[in-house]
Amino acid sequence: MYPSEELTALAHRKSALRSRIAMNRLRCTALAAEVARPIAWIDRFLVQWRKISPFTKIAALPLGYLLRRKLLPRRKTNLFGQILRWAPVALRTARIFSGSTRSRS
Repeated sequence: MYPSEELTALAHRKSALRSRIAMNRLRCTALAAEVARPIAWIDRFLVQWRKISPFTKIAALPLGYLLRRKLLPRRKTNLFGQILRWAPVALRTARIFSGSTRSRS
């Protein structure tokens, strides 16, 4: 049906295609492993985090806050600037609570 030259050419093309597919598979697995590395780190961190006692986690919060105060220099706070920054939040909160008390009565 086919001459032997065409069959050998097809066999060479087939082997070249198979080797290209194998190389692409290797490249994809390498890229997938690289992408999955941060996910594995997060997974290991969560496993270690779950092993820690809840009391230790609660005690670590104030220690972390104190450590942050020691390591990072403290900025001078502008009281007027902070009031202006937090005033809208405080006013919205006050309106929400005043509205909820009116609807109850």
